[in-house]
Amino acid sequence: MAMDGMWRRGECKMPGGKLVAVSLCRDGNKDGGSGERPNGNANGTAAHWSARIDGDFFVEGDADAARNLLNALEATIGDAMIAGAGECADSYIKESVVRGHGQDRGLPVTHDRHDARQRNRSAAVPTLEQTTACDSLTARLDAVIDAHPEATLVGATAATIATAAMRALGGATTVVATRDAADGHDAARERARKGARRDDDRMIAAPTSSHLGMVHQGDAVNPNRGTSDATHATAGAGESAVTSDAARREGLPGKASASVKSMSSGTARAAGKNSDTESAAALFPNLTVLRDTPREPAMQLALDQACAEAMAAGRMGPLIRLWQWDRAAVVIGRFQSVGNEVNLDQARAEHVTVVRRITGGGAMFAEPESVITYSLIAPLDWVTGLSIGDSYRRCDQWVLDALRPLGIEARYQPINDIASPLGKIGGAAQRRFPAPADGTGHGGGPGAVLHHTMLSYDMDAAKMLRVLNVSKEKMSDKAVKSAAKRVDPLRSQTGLTRAEVLDRMIATLTDPEGPYRARYAGPERADDVIGRDVLDRAADLARIRFATPEWTALIP
Repeated sequence: MAMDGMWRRGECKMPGGKLVAVSLCRDGNKDGGSGERPNGNANGTAAHWSARIDGDFFVEGDADAARNLLNALEATIGDAMIAGAGECADSYIKESVVRGHGQDRGLPVTHDRHDARQRNRSAAVPTLEQTTACDSLTARLDAVIDAHPEATLVGATAATIATAAMRALGGATTVVATRDAADGHDAARERARKGARRDDDRMIAAPTSSHLGMVHQGDAVNPNRGTSDATHATAGAGESAVTSDAARREGLPGKASASVKSMSSGTARAAGKNSDTESAAALFPNLTVLRDTPREPAMQLALDQACAEAMAAGRMGPLIRLWQWDRAAVVIGRFQSVGNEVNLDQARAEHVTVVRRITGGGAMFAEPESVITYSLIAPLDWVTGLSIGDSYRRCDQWVLDALRPLGIEARYQPINDIASPLGKIGGAAQRRFPAPADGTGHGGGPGAVLHHTMLSYDMDAAKMLRVLNVSKEKMSDKAVKSAAKRVDPLRSQTGLTRAEVLDRMIATLTDPEGPYRARYAGPERADDVIGRDVLDRAADLARIRFATPEWTALIP
């Protein structure tokens, strides 16, 4: 029989795309109960299926629209389990479920990763019945995506979501939970159950409360099931999608309108005459580059949001802020499951702070001297009309220009990476902020795009792999089957110190004869450049959101 009350997880990643995971739980509801399924649909007599989608995919569009799309996809998966796929679930799910002392809380027992890896088996060849069920679910999910044109999935498709759901339903029987994710976030779950979760800027909603407190895995997925990629995704608020219907269905970036010239990465000319560079620099009036002071991880993320809000309202000019980390951290993407992406026990043991950002994408591992992180805040019209790919390329053009004189053949690699022939250097994420209403129904400012990027300068690969859970599915289409070997840090490519690399990057932006001609501000001027009102807003955001277990465990 199927495992009532147990969560199972399946993963799928299309070549060149992003990882998507689906977690499923069946509640027999023998007594009928309230007749309301956790995913919001009623069926008082049949078994209830709850579905949760997570991963490092993109969701572009208005925040409400994106929330509605994800909720509708989850509800459709739950309905499909009842209507069709669930009828043959018993034949998919085997009996040998590992249970232990976590059972009294409705949780499977936690196992160390080595033991779990030994028990996990690869997925069997799907049967005709499974294939038919997957095709049917794909068609239903495609219809949901088509019914929500105001939101766009990028890097995931109806087919990959359906495949992940079927893998969760019918894969290996071992269920692995990170018990610390449940034990460490009781307050978050309780607030979620009471409907008290904060949603200050109408972020895309978390899964319903019944999903909280359980981290899970269906078959076919290695227990080391997170992603260590430093790649992220957009969760744009107030952004009108520019992707085509076909692109929306395929989960890939669409093409920009014919009037928008696609920008290639290009090589920065010594005289600064590269057309891509000029196109980017021309839209950078009054740019300031700030070498910021060291700040705690939650404050870093809060500052990004606060600065973007100020830019959107017309209270701040264009800014590139070079971060300084004050401690080691893991930053997970907006749509990721913290328990599946991070070995929380190990992170605590190694004093690594775990935080969640407001953009999607993969988990990032950062230490103060091992990465170079920057945020770009610009007016929204700087990227209006561009496809997702062109938007990323434009926002990172300046760093391509800065790295090439250092001997690095840096290039933009879709969807959101910076790479060289030797490997990946870093990844980026975006979120777009509409102009706030001014009381007349019109925008009260220019709106803003927030684009933040992390570059690997040096890397403690062993520590990173101890703290992050690396999914084999995530690496399935990589030429190098190792998260560590896939990244080639700046130190090995340049031989320069981190400070020297930063100096060269700043020089590219501030060269009075160059294309950008930005003003420079050092750490001693950080508070003046950012502004007291923005700093106060960031402190509030850090306190009520980014530093809270509720936010970090939003998807546990």
